[in-house]
Amino acid sequence: MPRILSYPILLSTLVFLSAMTARAQSSRPAPSPPPPPPPITSSDKPEHPDFGADPSEDLRARLAIKADQKHHEETLERAREASELGSQLLDAYKTTKSIGGEENKKLDRLEKLVKKIRNDAGGLNNEEETKEAPNTLEAAMRRLADLTTELRKDVEKTPRHVISAVVIDRANDLIGLIQRLRKLVH
Repeated sequence: MPRILSYPILLSTLVFLSAMTARAQSSRPAPSPPPPPPPITSSDKPEHPDFGADPSEDLRARLAIKADQKHHEETLERAREASELGSQLLDAYKTTKSIGGEENKKLDRLEKLVKKIRNDAGGLNNEEETKEAPNTLEAAMRRLADLTTELRKDVEKTPRHVISAVVIDRANDLIGLIQRLRKLVH
């Protein structure tokens, strides 16, 4: 008989626990929906329209911008070096009234720099002599120094993402003048 009495107690305990569990579950409040995202203000917007969508795309866009900035800085440095070479060549000519081996090396370096600047600016290889070339070596050297200074100023004024026809034309004039100088020297 003790077994018979234990079944009703066990059964009533199970019913009681089930009722408590059901009551606890039904009395819980329903989870609230997540709050809507705050509106995007102009200060929250990414600095570049490509940023924000995908982290890998963000990284690629940032790397492309950095590479573009570095390329622009290199072009500025070439223009500064070209201007310095133009001044050095004029100073050397004023003291010796001729162009020697060292000046020829500087002319070669200057030509390479100017061609690189022109190509970076979007110009094509245009190997024709300048139409307004001076006839004397002294006038050509003065013009060379002036053009290199003007090229440096034009490159400095040009934003990095702009193709400048002025820079291309100035570079072509310089290359033609360098070729004319070589003819006057030899």
